[in-house]
Amino acid sequence: MAYNRGSNETWDKWAAIIRDDRWSWKEVEPSYRRNSRLVNGLDEEKVMAAAHGDGPVELSVAADPYELDRRVIKASKSLGGRFAFNRDLNGGDFVGFSWLQGAVAKGERVSAATAYLDPLFAEEASNRELDVLLNTEVTRLIQSGTNTGVPAFRTAEILSPRSKATTTITARNEIILSAGVIGTPQILLRSGIGPASHLSALNIRTIVDLPSVGANFTDHPMNTLFFRVKQNTTTDPILQDPTVASQAFAQWMTTRDGPLAKVAGNTWGFMRLPDDDSVLVRSGDPAAGPSSAHTEMLFGEGFFPLNDFTMPESGNYITVLSVITSPTSRGSVTLDPSHQPIINPDYLTSEFDAHVAVQAMKDIFTFFDAAAFEGYIGSPYGPLKRLMTDSEMLAYVRNYATTINHGVGTAKVSRKGEEWGVVDPDLKVKGTRGVRVVDASIFVSQV
Repeated sequence: MAYNRGSNETWDKWAAIIRDDRWSWKEVEPSYRRNSRLVNGLDEEKVMAAAHGDGPVELSVAADPYELDRRVIKASKSLGGRFAFNRDLNGGDFVGFSWLQGAVAKGERVSAATAYLDPLFAEEASNRELDVLLNTEVTRLIQSGTNTGVPAFRTAEILSPRSKATTTITARNEIILSAGVIGTPQILLRSGIGPASHLSALNIRTIVDLPSVGANFTDHPMNTLFFRVKQNTTTDPILQDPTVASQAFAQWMTTRDGPLAKVAGNTWGFMRLPDDDSVLVRSGDPAAGPSSAHTEMLFGEGFFPLNDFTMPESGNYITVLSVITSPTSRGSVTLDPSHQPIINPDYLTSEFDAHVAVQAMKDIFTFFDAAAFEGYIGSPYGPLKRLMTDSEMLAYVRNYATTINHGVGTAKVSRKGEEWGVVDPDLKVKGTRGVRVVDASIFVSQV
């Protein structure tokens, strides 16, 4: 439910790469403002009201923060420097420690569905111009002819998993493909749009030879660090004691209040490497500029039993999610012989990513040495407490890293006429007519 739009630099960098000013922050900002609005927490100490709009996606900041959250903000303000406080990460500068803005209102999650679809299907809605098909899967696009000699795709084949029957739907104008970083390349490849060599190996007729389909898969690797807490203030009993969990759930069902009405963490930080870090000389800086981060810390109240870790039966803990936000490793999405996706994120395969992952862990330990955490943070938990050297930290990362589910790039946008890329700046699929891609698979980068 965390909500952010990145730095102004990111959008300007995209516009420069694809040579289309429509993607610059100046041009994108009006759309951003029409998307969301703040519904509480308008305290100027936590957000900048002027940085937000009046759209249907409702955002909030913690009105009743955890003990951990107060200490994170206090530590940031006292340390400064690379750990400096940033009042609003949605104000254009995406570096610093801040209050998390979450898509939460009245104790419930807000989403594209609740913000945009629910009003269309409300009983009082007078003009319903949208049909939603449930329990169906788009299997592929079917060529519906040609337009000025270019293949046109205005027909979609859909499958009902229950009946196993397929049918087709044909658009009068165009199809908008929005199946995500995995689903979009899968559908394009099944449709004969992709690398000819890969398609021929699968006995799929190549209609449009587009080598970048499924390539450039970029994702944020996430690592999980646990620390004991010396105070009995965490939410761990909810996962440790079924009675406490039932009480919390009953409270939420009745009043939409209590611990289950909050996000798991209300503070986070985005950091850059030290300016003199040698890896920036060897590998270059993949971030868009000085207002764009290399790493992220998410501070979680309680123990998050992720990866191979199991919930301790007792005790109080906090979880820190350590994320590489500017990865240079690139993976791919291809198809297996049954035309299901083969997802290869290729995490931590670049020197830069491995180096940044270790630096992020060091920064977390440094941050917790701040006076604000005295009497609160205890010892590292599990294998984390045995780490001493860079090589041991990197081994920990490789053993326990997972994804934070921010994949992008498998239908990457590029400038019109460019040989690489999948879509033009208007998001139309290169070499086709009648189909656009509108999801995170078109992103140029993440920061």
